[in-house]
Amino acid sequence: MDDTYAFYVNWDPNSERSLRRNIDTMDVLIPQWFHVQPNLELGGDIQKDIGNLAKKHDVKVVPLISNLIDNEWNQEVVHNLLISPPARSKLIQDLHGQIKRYGYDGINIDFENIKAEDKELFTSFMQELYSVFHSDGLLVTIDMPPNDKAFDYNALNNYSDKMIVMLYDENFQTPGPIASSIWYQENLARIPKDKLVVSLGNYGYDWEWESSEPGKVVSFENVMRMAGKANLQVQWDDMSKSPYVRYTDKDKLHELWFLDGVTFYNQLKTASAAGVKGVALWRLGTEDPAVWDVLENRGIDTLRHIKDSDSIYSYGKGNILRAVSSQEQGKRELILNDSDQISGEVYQSVPKSSEMERLGKAETKEVVLTFDDGPDPEYTTRILNILKQHHIKATFFVIGKNAMLNKDIVQRIYMEGHEIGNHTFSHRHTNSISYNQLKLELNASQRVIQGITGHSSLLYRPPYGYVDTPTVNQDFKRMLYTTEMGYLTVNYDIDSRDWEATSSKEIVNNVLQELPNGNVILLHDGGGDRSSTVEALPEIIETLQNKGYTFVTTSELMNTERNSVMPSVKEVERPLVEGFKIIIGNATSLNGVISLLLYTVLALSVLRVFILVYFALRHKGRAQLSRAGNDSFQPLVSVIIAAYNEEKVISRTVQSILKSDYQHYEIIVVDDGSQDRTFAIVSENFSSNERVHLIRKKNGGKSSALNRGIQKAKGDIIIAIDADTIISHKAMSLLVRHFIDKKVAAVSGNMRVGNMRNLLTISQHIEYVTGFNLEKRAFSFLNCVTVVPGAIGAWRKQVILECGGFTDDTLAEDTDMTLRILCQGYRVAIEENAYAYTEAPEGIRGFFKQRYRWTYGTLQCLWKHKRAIFSREQKSLGCIAIPNMLLFQYALPLVAPILDALAIFGALSGGIKKAALFYLGFFIIDLVICLFTFRLEKLSLKPLISLFLQRMFYRYIMPLVVWKSIYAAIKGTRVGWNKLQRSGNLEIGESVKRTG
Repeated sequence: MDDTYAFYVNWDPNSERSLRRNIDTMDVLIPQWFHVQPNLELGGDIQKDIGNLAKKHDVKVVPLISNLIDNEWNQEVVHNLLISPPARSKLIQDLHGQIKRYGYDGINIDFENIKAEDKELFTSFMQELYSVFHSDGLLVTIDMPPNDKAFDYNALNNYSDKMIVMLYDENFQTPGPIASSIWYQENLARIPKDKLVVSLGNYGYDWEWESSEPGKVVSFENVMRMAGKANLQVQWDDMSKSPYVRYTDKDKLHELWFLDGVTFYNQLKTASAAGVKGVALWRLGTEDPAVWDVLENRGIDTLRHIKDSDSIYSYGKGNILRAVSSQEQGKRELILNDSDQISGEVYQSVPKSSEMERLGKAETKEVVLTFDDGPDPEYTTRILNILKQHHIKATFFVIGKNAMLNKDIVQRIYMEGHEIGNHTFSHRHTNSISYNQLKLELNASQRVIQGITGHSSLLYRPPYGYVDTPTVNQDFKRMLYTTEMGYLTVNYDIDSRDWEATSSKEIVNNVLQELPNGNVILLHDGGGDRSSTVEALPEIIETLQNKGYTFVTTSELMNTERNSVMPSVKEVERPLVEGFKIIIGNATSLNGVISLLLYTVLALSVLRVFILVYFALRHKGRAQLSRAGNDSFQPLVSVIIAAYNEEKVISRTVQSILKSDYQHYEIIVVDDGSQDRTFAIVSENFSSNERVHLIRKKNGGKSSALNRGIQKAKGDIIIAIDADTIISHKAMSLLVRHFIDKKVAAVSGNMRVGNMRNLLTISQHIEYVTGFNLEKRAFSFLNCVTVVPGAIGAWRKQVILECGGFTDDTLAEDTDMTLRILCQGYRVAIEENAYAYTEAPEGIRGFFKQRYRWTYGTLQCLWKHKRAIFSREQKSLGCIAIPNMLLFQYALPLVAPILDALAIFGALSGGIKKAALFYLGFFIIDLVICLFTFRLEKLSLKPLISLFLQRMFYRYIMPLVVWKSIYAAIKGTRVGWNKLQRSGNLEIGESVKRTG
């Protein structure tokens, strides 16, 4: 088939529902929008939204014009039109203008019950219309019954783009098949195929045997519902290949013939074999949903499942809702013949539709005042005063977290005779959360209500209400779930829209305009400024009372009592409720404690930043004043590289050192028992270079490798470099110049990430830049730099020997040595321009291993040097640097999950703004730090785009590292070097270079 056409009617909501559900299967939409009026003028009812929907899905729109007037195909109107050339011409021009105006694709002519003597006039009409429309490139299609003497099929073939032949209604005046197999095949064979589109029906006719009236049109959905409710058996007629049903209603025999997915399958297969160009469905909204599976060629097995149309059926009146049952698919057995046609079907079970019960429609003029989103200490109190003054009871749908903080108001609501409903605990949109989350929301709020009042609530209103819809959707599925939990869903009929109104008068007008809609009025006593609601309430009450309305509660609207919707808590639940009373009683004070803790942490962080920024700027200024070096100061420098399994990177590291602008140095590579080709690569590439010396030893760890290199070193200055590091050509000379000062025993270089390939490595780049330019600058000014990194650090050899060399009693040998030097009274400096580019872990596992080793090693160092804390000899180290490490590297990460839990609890308890402010404050601090540190070195700000994700990642990975480190320390676990697997992906990208 070339194209799929679908007929749409604007008077049946099921038609639009089917259109929206199946529009992607359609090529051409034929909406029944135009008709010829008795005065021969054009009448129409265009739905722009439907046309726009079709255009959005690339479906052509070809509106239909008919002679259907008052549900009858008016023969005289067509006759009068055809015999009047001016009327014909005007109608054609008006039609053409409408199609052009709305940008549609053509016109569909559906004139039925035409007089046989008007045959030639109708052909002339089509010729004239075809000429006008084709001159603008618009389609012309025509609907025709088969074998009708009023239609010249051969002539009309010349004046239409598609001839849509309606192969249905074989019987509609008297009982019988709508399109029997033989009738269908005979009529299909008579019509030219070059422009033929076969229109297949999918509906039914219900005849009463003793009546002379035509059959009543019924949809497939209604046939199935009738069969299910009355337990009817669907029969199959072998002669016509059609299903039918016989039943008795009020002692009257009925016969109902219908077309379904099976008849559609057979007819489509026959049409395709006959060479038909397209297929049309009459009509959207009455069809068996299985026809879309057939059109999508999803296989014959899909017909074995009888789908429901997603409609919701309700009984009763009112907008207090209770779901009764959910939809179920039916089943049918298929009998196939040798030509793959379906020769029979057996309905084993019929589909069941979803159903709900409506309660609360009052026979008299009764209305319910309902208030959502409270309680609020100001507005709810004022509303209660107004209600008390007018002797009116209302229903308050409370949010659990608000109720916890305003228990006295909730108690007053109940004690003054009002009803309380459940509005969830935190007012989340129920369609955006899982069923388990919904259950948790309802149960939490229920416990709060029980704890305050001693009563449960069976009344529930979802946040933002339910959209009253005739189709199964998320709302109904959630309602079914809450009904199973025992709740009645109280929707609303009259929306005051006080949440968006700008004045009390507007609220009153909204209520009065919607008053005919029902009984339940929606107002709000919380969730924002409700002063207009409070102002409007007395006028609403007085105006409605003057109109003869009575105010009742939700239970009274259902002709029951408050105890039926707010029963006493069961004895088995009382211990749990008593526990909630204690929690609720302390919720306010706990909220205050949480706020104090969170803001204290935030204040400490802000104070720390101000102190570090101040001293970092002081250091920056001092560094600029002392940039000039002494060219005559050229001590011998021994560059030591401790290497273990570094075959991928060792050659590159040595080459970067050899490019240094400093001339008086030697390179000592210590192979610490590598099991790869590290030793061989160094030997092969650098054995002829007099500066490079290679030592091989048994594996003993990084400290022993460094000590071995120091023993062989001839220089007074030792520069230790990791085997995966590339240094800048000026790095060595810049480091060495600091040793002119005899008090300087160590100098830290500026370590950068050289493999920014993903979010993880970019995050480490941000960390390195901020750490060096904030903490290290400030601590250098105060002479309390706690670590000279192993990636690039310069040391005075004499001091190292005085301290006994590097030790292996910690995993952070560089931190340990730095702290020992400071305790000896020496100075530790930093050099901002001595860049070293190192390879950072690219995967989570490697990153976690590295940080675990660093964190555990630093913890070992802090324990080893615990006497330095608050030391009088090293005040800056003992009173600033080490406390900073303990507080911000261990204590805060350790309790970060607890702080997050408290913040979440605070948010759920009504402090969402405070929690949001807390997190926003921390992020702003991070952002300011990053902007400050990046601009200090004039670096590209591009990596900061990922700052939020970086902070979220670090916020939750570092507590794990700290917890594991402390646990290992307490347990006494021995932790190895945990050397990282090298990738060799190190590059010096633009984002790590200066921008000015």
